[in-house]
Amino acid sequence: MIKKILSVLLVFGALECGAQAIDSFNRLAFKFSPIALFNANTACIQTGFEFWFLPKWSVQAEYGLQFEKLAAMDWNQGRLDWKYHKLKGELRHYLPIGNKKRSFIGIEYFNVQQDYTKIRGLLYVEEGPTYSYDKSVISRDSWGLLGKIGGRFWDTKHFFGEIVLGLGYKKVSIQHRLENLVELPNPPIEEFSFEKDKRSGVWNLPYASYEIKFGYQFWKNKK
Repeated sequence: MIKKILSVLLVFGALECGAQAIDSFNRLAFKFSPIALFNANTACIQTGFEFWFLPKWSVQAEYGLQFEKLAAMDWNQGRLDWKYHKLKGELRHYLPIGNKKRSFIGIEYFNVQQDYTKIRGLLYVEEGPTYSYDKSVISRDSWGLLGKIGGRFWDTKHFFGEIVLGLGYKKVSIQHRLENLVELPNPPIEEFSFEKDKRSGVWNLPYASYEIKFGYQFWKNKK
């Protein structure tokens, strides 16, 4: 619940600061992240807005709409009724380096919420038994914080591109609602798998990100 409240506050905070930015500095940019279309885990159409509330300070809000058609790898077979979305909020400070290829640093909060169903799978318990189930309704929630650094590599009067690197951590929570759970007396040896939902629990993990974004700036920044 706290994570959802933070997500909403970040989005509304961005919009409020954006209104001030437009009134005071006429600064607003629309952004699109093409790499998100090919994300192997949660491919999406990721768009957002950036608002400058001071000449070198901005806030950014992004939303990722589920879109699986171009996912780079089919890692998510077996997920039924799969629904997910992404929310991101960022506070950014632009560094006074150069005129066009501007560098920046920032801090980002992100949240990815997934819900789906799996049929006839296994559930491993840490230092405990292994179970089989007929059906599991799974809720998977990821959120975290990233320190970010980046810069613009293309900057015309209105169009621009930027590269952004992030490093931080994320918390992953996976919860199962199981049907017909059966303990296996002779369970198979657990092998490496990208299917982290074979377990239930909460994990704190290091996290890194790489993004390329393209945007359109409605009003050009004043120098």
